[in-house]
Amino acid sequence: MTDGWGTIVAALIAVAAAFMGIVVGRATTKDQAAVEHEQWLRGQRQEAYVEFLAVWDRGLEELLDHLHTLNNWNSLMDDWEGDPESAREQTYESVAAIPATVKAPRERVLLLGPDDVDGLADSMLTDIIGMHNALLEHLGETLVLASARQRFQEAYERGVENRDEWLRRVKGVLRTAPKPT
Repeated sequence: MTDGWGTIVAALIAVAAAFMGIVVGRATTKDQAAVEHEQWLRGQRQEAYVEFLAVWDRGLEELLDHLHTLNNWNSLMDDWEGDPESAREQTYESVAAIPATVKAPRERVLLLGPDDVDGLADSMLTDIIGMHNALLEHLGETLVLASARQRFQEAYERGVENRDEWLRRVKGVLRTAPKPT
């Protein structure tokens, strides 16, 4: 009977070891999958963040160029031989298209998160739209240039602050190493 108990105990130990091996193996695989997913997500975020920032900066630069053009509109029109209304329409169309260029990269940021980065990306788009609206209202002659410039400046300052805060948060997201859950 002692030999029978020894065999049973040995079999139980083997079953327990196999079970523990399965549990540990599954946990290791799950942790590895979580880390790989986090690495993939971090790479996707990095691409989305870089694209969004580049498009946002380009949109801001275009808006600043248009503001500069409007500041010098009278002297430009004096030297220009074309139809001033045609120039106004071209400028209006160019300014009107800028927010749409920022929306698509922002949507990719929203898909990848996290929420605090999403909120700032939304704010940055709102700031671009604020500058855009000020210029369009001036071009539509509902705002005098001084008022448009003031509204533009306020949206610009908020935009620069939001951009700096967004960069700070994005650095935190991208510099955090993936960990198993």
